[in-house]
Amino acid sequence: MKKMKVIDLFGIKYDQMEDKINGILATLQNEGAKIIDVKIIGEKLSQTSVFVFYED
Repeated sequence: MKKMKVIDLFGIKYDQMEDKINGILATLQNEGAKIIDVKIIGEKLSQTSVFVFYED
């Protein structure tokens, strides 16, 4: 089954963004998900969301 995960980065400090994104991606992969695509939407880093398209 294909699913979408939204990672909200609103209010996350710049130096913590990488760890948050990588942590969530690692969790998905450890649960057996296959990541298909990652898109970043937003005009400012502090007001950005990362959309992860994956398959269970």
